[in-house]
Amino acid sequence: TLPLLVLGQRANSLRVELPDGQRRYVATGSVAAAQPLRRFQLPVAREIQTQPTAAAPLLAAWPVHTLVAVLGESAGYTLRLWRGPGLGLFPVKGRTDQAIGSFWGNERDNGARRHEGVDIFAPRGTPAVAATDGYITRTGESKLGGRVVWLADAQGQHLYYAHLDKQLVQPGQRVRAGDTLGLVGNTGNARTTAPHLHFGIYRAGRGAVDPWPFLHRADAVPTALTSPDRRGEWVRPRTASRQLPTTLPLLVLGQRANSLRVELPDGQRRYVATGSVAAAQPLRRFQLPVAREIQTQPTAAAPLLAAWPVHTPVAVLGESAGYTLLRGPAGQQGWVKI
Repeated sequence: TLPLLVLGQRANSLRVELPDGQRRYVATGSVAAAQPLRRFQLPVAREIQTQPTAAAPLLAAWPVHTLVAVLGESAGYTLRLWRGPGLGLFPVKGRTDQAIGSFWGNERDNGARRHEGVDIFAPRGTPAVAATDGYITRTGESKLGGRVVWLADAQGQHLYYAHLDKQLVQPGQRVRAGDTLGLVGNTGNARTTAPHLHFGIYRAGRGAVDPWPFLHRADAVPTALTSPDRRGEWVRPRTASRQLPTTLPLLVLGQRANSLRVELPDGQRRYVATGSVAAAQPLRRFQLPVAREIQTQPTAAAPLLAAWPVHTPVAVLGESAGYTLLRGPAGQQGWVKI
């Protein structure tokens, strides 16, 4: 019943991550896709987390009676898949998650800040609609968001609609899912981009949360990839920013449209534009001057991956926090403190 997340593959092996964060290789034939163990409806509303720990970030809030499928269990936690979006409706009329062109975590202002929402592209004047029942707490105009609308729902979430061409509601107004709140535009700092809705979700005490899990249809047929599958590949930023130097290796976890979902060496995960990174070609090559133990992650407590003898030829793929990501002669990759 233990679910394993596939990070990469090579030959007849898969590189997987366990729920506790450990990583290892398993034979491809020793595992199978995580088909549902059982299905049921949530008896009460539940907050869903990114990992099976009390301190893990909030991923979504699912209302009572949400239909879920159990994919695995670990340390008293259950991994669940939900059917359909976590909100009642998609916030742009006539669009789906395929219209999302910029994701949570993408860098802004040369790395000075990160994108705290998603951008949903649609023609100017397309209705931006209430994704759930609630009431309007605020409307206004700002330098960044342009014309904005804030909607509060019964679950304590505050939905943020920005860059609107027009606002069609007033503070204090009660709305139902599907009511038009405004029209898609490119006001504020989006004036040089194509019209789109910046959509954000905020929760009291937690701040902004990633809207993607609330909007993505888990039961939809995935769009076929038209580019090579890069999952499990190490990449590096093409240009340096405050948060992502060009020597920082990023592990590709997934891809869609023009974005890659990557994991940073410290475990953070975010989306980056496909064109903003390149394959992690060796920065330099050398032979180990002494025998070294190679770890799965750049931390002292990370599990041992391998022990490489003195004079092993290695290639440096990236660096982070005093650790170096190395690739050995057989293609094995791991971290060492040099």
